Amino acid sequence: MRDALADWWAIRHLVDWTAGSGDERPTRTGRDGVEDHLTARDGAASIPALTQVRADAAAGRTLSWNVLCGWQSLVLGERITAFRTGDAFAKGGRERYGFAPDTPQRFAACLADTDQSAETDQSAGSGQSALPLAGRAARAYLDVCFFHPFRDGNGRAAALVLYFVLLRAGIVLDAATPALATVRQAGDAAGAADFARLVAILVAATRRRAGSATAAQAVHCGKGWDRHGRLGGWR
Repeated sequence: MRDALADWWAIRHLVDWTAGSGDERPTRTGRDGVEDHLTARDGAASIPALTQVRADAAAGRTLSWNVLCGWQSLVLGERITAFRTGDAFAKGGRERYGFAPDTPQRFAACLADTDQSAETDQSAGSGQSALPLAGRAARAYLDVCFFHPFRDGNGRAAALVLYFVLLRAGIVLDAATPALATVRQAGDAAGAADFARLVAILVAATRRRAGSATAAQAVHCGKGWDRHGRLGGWR
C-alpha cells in the first residue's frame, strides 16, 4: 500500500500556495463556521477545544506540538503528549501514513511554518516571498491530515489548526464546511492549490457578508460589535 505521507511530502513544496492570495485584514460576521461544523458533527464535545484555540490565538501563541496536543487532549478527553509510533490508516484502511524516526520532527517543523512573517517563507528558501495567509492555513490543515499524528481525531485537529491560523489574524469564517468536509488526496498538488484557493474564497465571502451585515445593522439597528465580538442581534 502506498505511503500517503510520502506522497504528501513529495509534493508539498511544489504546490502553488499563492493560489490562496487575498485580503488578509481581520473579518468576521455573527457566525463561527468552524464551531458550527464541529458541533453539528460532535455536539458540544468540541467546545472546550474551540475555547482553548480562541484563548491561544488571543494570546498570540505560536503553533507548536505542545499547543496542538493540548487541544487534542480536550477533543479526546484524555491527556495526549506523544506522536504516533507506527503507521496509521484512514479512509476505511485505504490510506496509509508511514512512520520514520524523524516524522515527529518534520511535523513540528511544518507547524512552525504557520508562523512565517510577512518578510520571508523559510520553507520556500531564503528571500522568497511569504505565503499568503489562506495558503498557510490550507497547508497546515493538510499537514495534519497527511502526517496523521494522533491515533484518533485527526480531522478535528486539522480543523482546529486551520481555525487557529486564521483566527490569529482576526479572521473567523462564517461558513467552513466546504473546506472541512471534502476528502483530499495526498499526492494531488493541483488539488492542494485548489484548497488554498477555496480557503481564500471563504474568507472573501465572510468579508462580503460582514460588510453587508455591518451596513444593515447601522441602518436598521444602530448596533455594533458586542463584548463577544459578534454583531448586535446576531448569533
